[in-house]
Amino acid sequence: MKLQKFNFKQKLSFTAISLIIFSTSLIIFGGDKYPYISLLLLATFLNFILFTFLFYPKKGIFLLVIIAFLVPFFNRLFGFTIPFGLAIDISIVIIFYQNVIKQNKIKTSFYNILSILWTIWFFWIILMYFNPLAKSKLAWLYAMRSIALYPLLLIPSAIAILKSKTQLISFVKLIITLGVIGSLWGIKQHEFGLLHFEQVWLDSGALNTHINQGVLRIFSFFTDASQFGTNQAYLSFVSLMFVFFINNKYLKLFFLLSSFVLFYGLIISGTRAAFFTIIFAAIYFMVFSKNRLILTTGLLTGLSFFIFLNYTNYLNNHYNVRRMRTILKPQQDHSFLVRKEREIKLSKYLADKPIGEGVGSAGYWGKRFSPNSYLANIGTDGLYTRIWMETGIIGLIIYLLIIALSLIAISVWIWKIPDKETRLMVVTLASMLVGLIFSSYANELMTQLPTGIITYLSLGIIYNLRHYSKKNEIEAEVIQREKKSLNIKDYTSINEDLLH
Repeated sequence: MKLQKFNFKQKLSFTAISLIIFSTSLIIFGGDKYPYISLLLLATFLNFILFTFLFYPKKGIFLLVIIAFLVPFFNRLFGFTIPFGLAIDISIVIIFYQNVIKQNKIKTSFYNILSILWTIWFFWIILMYFNPLAKSKLAWLYAMRSIALYPLLLIPSAIAILKSKTQLISFVKLIITLGVIGSLWGIKQHEFGLLHFEQVWLDSGALNTHINQGVLRIFSFFTDASQFGTNQAYLSFVSLMFVFFINNKYLKLFFLLSSFVLFYGLIISGTRAAFFTIIFAAIYFMVFSKNRLILTTGLLTGLSFFIFLNYTNYLNNHYNVRRMRTILKPQQDHSFLVRKEREIKLSKYLADKPIGEGVGSAGYWGKRFSPNSYLANIGTDGLYTRIWMETGIIGLIIYLLIIALSLIAISVWIWKIPDKETRLMVVTLASMLVGLIFSSYANELMTQLPTGIITYLSLGIIYNLRHYSKKNEIEAEVIQREKKSLNIKDYTSINEDLLH
């Protein structure tokens, strides 16, 4: 959609009409529960979102990331009575339509190994609608969005929009900034206590998983403490890595300070599995950075950290340090033993169910739509356990193959990126994904907000920068300047040829 097609009066009229619709709808459905001023502010926010997506579609993808961070907060604030998750769905569909379908980029966005692999997964999930063991078709509709629809639409959208190194840096700055805000909110919870609606959420069922040895696991404005801790883990890693290859001294300082704030957020979350995110991300980065100094430094740092945790008792009076030490002794960890016991039970239960009991039969959606079923009450723990429960061993194998092939593809591309600085940036994003892939064994990460959105957008960025060189970027910027000076509407195809 070209901005020239809409004049100021048309945009203003659209804004006024949609604001009235949003405000009236929210007051009708929520006026008896919430103050009108809060509903009007929410209506204004929703109106701003719709305006951005319709009239500035390329900027909308960054707004989507912001929304993904805020949805869990709004869910708690309004007691889960307003379906804010639909804002994510609508946003993704609009972004896809505006930037892929409307711009005739279906072929260029889908004709690549990443989009093809995740399209295969999408169609597998479509087939699972007809699973005869499925307890609820409506549960399938809700659950399939995060595990299949989002990657189907977001990877091609990212390929169509996020094409340059400048956009990569903007994307990283945005997620780091939002992560820092998350840490600061977590610190506020840790030092000054919870707000009323946060305490209500905790008392409504989350207390059992968020109090350990009498200590509150901080969750900030994320879905839970595990999501918060893992988010801070991979963002602290990304932020620290960017310190080493960003030339701007102010950005260096920003990333350095952010890495410490983010890591502190990880610590107060009490999420042990999040440390594996950093460990596996660091291993991948050391190998694919092609830098012996980084490899040597990383190995020595890792060895020192291992010795500190495994062979000393220093700082053992600190709750979070004691909790970290249990990572190296899983046989003494109660939660790990419970997880293994659950896997044994599931292996027996699913032995004669090769395609599982249906998408949406486990976890949150299982409890909502089939609360009395076995899978709804046994707990999922990690993402792969959930995939196994809902799509069976066949679905799990397909899913793991898609992840493995995606990882192999991006690893090959990264190894061949000619520009060193860009390669290191892309390696950092890929390392983050590797950390998330391994950590998803213990937690549902890539199907939750905001991690899922960040994951699929990162895949698109990596694909676009696989052949990046400074020469192509400079030539593309020259054409963009000429486009603005001559007021020519569309050089899109020329820019794409240069950047690919």
